[in-house]
Amino acid sequence: MELTGERFIPQQETNMPTIVEHYHRYHAIAPLMKGLRVLDAGSGAGYGSALLSDFAAHVTGVDISEEAVSFAAETYGKDNLQFKVGSVAELPFEDGVFDAVVSFEVIEHISPELQECFLNEVKRVLKPEGFFIVSSPNKEVYSDEIAFTNPYHLHELRINEFKGMIEKRFAFYKYYYQTYEPFSVIFDDQGEEKKDFNLINIHKDAYFHRMYSIAVCGNRPETIETVELNSLVLRYDQQYYATRNDIVYPFVSSLYYSKDEVLSEQQKMQTKLHIFDGKVKQSYVFDSPVFVHEIRWDPVELGFCELENIKICVEVEDGGVQTLESEALAMNAWKKQDGKYFFSSTDPYIIVKLDQTIRCVHCEANMKVLNNQELYKTVILPVSEETQSLHNEVQTYRRQFEDVQRQSDAYHKELKNVEDALQVCRNQVSKLRHTIKEMDEVMKELLLREAQKEQRIVHLEESFVNKAWRKIKNRKQEKK
Repeated sequence: MELTGERFIPQQETNMPTIVEHYHRYHAIAPLMKGLRVLDAGSGAGYGSALLSDFAAHVTGVDISEEAVSFAAETYGKDNLQFKVGSVAELPFEDGVFDAVVSFEVIEHISPELQECFLNEVKRVLKPEGFFIVSSPNKEVYSDEIAFTNPYHLHELRINEFKGMIEKRFAFYKYYYQTYEPFSVIFDDQGEEKKDFNLINIHKDAYFHRMYSIAVCGNRPETIETVELNSLVLRYDQQYYATRNDIVYPFVSSLYYSKDEVLSEQQKMQTKLHIFDGKVKQSYVFDSPVFVHEIRWDPVELGFCELENIKICVEVEDGGVQTLESEALAMNAWKKQDGKYFFSSTDPYIIVKLDQTIRCVHCEANMKVLNNQELYKTVILPVSEETQSLHNEVQTYRRQFEDVQRQSDAYHKELKNVEDALQVCRNQVSKLRHTIKEMDEVMKELLLREAQKEQRIVHLEESFVNKAWRKIKNRKQEKK
């Protein structure tokens, strides 16, 4: 069965927090199952059912995946442990047949409607004196706080929603919370056998993240009153060791390489992630020279990281070394102004195309592995603040634009008034021109009449003079 992230498979998982979280839940409840008939609803790869079967009289694991059921049966099958294919929303069992039902990290994988059906089914198959233990990621911390989305989760629950669903069906309940935290321990000669430790808060703001909610519930008080899940898992993987400068993480770095256009899971080399003085140096040596089309360096598998001064050196067949700096590399990261690259994906990678025969690959960089909170503070929060800043700038520009728009509208209104006034003036000028034209016509008529009068006067004068002259002439003739 392939590790896709949907189910926890111990044989393939390399992320130590994930391993500890899953095993811790089952180890914490296993002693409660002594001599009981138990149902593990959503048993997945079967590791939890197998662990419970070391205490219980009989354990049945049910999962909707035929592949998961087949894998679990082949890997863990024994006389008091069986696995069946079935939906948690329609459990294939009669009423009241189980003393206990366990379901860890299952409810978030189904829709809200099926969640209701699931819890109703759990209550149906439980004996009256039976109890139910269920866990779910707390959406506020698991997803919202770091803006993370798990593609396999259909509906995550906040703590109050989780409690509401439990208290709707069961009369008695206890709640616990789980988180994976670093810690320092002081112990006496009893060592790992010591049970009681004082919890010291050195920093006033220190607190446990309620990453997962766990409910123990039933319908009879005696069923759950003796249950105690408060517990601490000692790190057995030596996740953190060394001095101030030297840290080995529970992660691995991987080099994938291909001889053609397709990167293959089989063509890879892995080394444990080792950071010294803030620098990672990983070397991958081939048994013999090999032609490589492309390499992909994953600085950390299933983790967030910050890189700076990235350098990849490739030793080719003739012994020469080709060095590639940060700017020449293709990667799924974003770069800040200070030259650091932030990988907010749990699958960070850097790709180099080669198309040549090589002997080894050496990768180095200044590196810091980020936890969820550091990722939020380093990457997501600044982006949110920058986004808010840009949003504020946009709002400012929008207000300025609206002011300009209002001024423009006022100018347009004034311009319209001026144009209207100008049109009135044009109309008046047109009327004046018409009036002047009429006056010109009248003046012409008057001048014409005046000219005609003058002509008549001249004619009359000439006629009078002529008559007078004739009279004078006639008188002169009469006198003669």
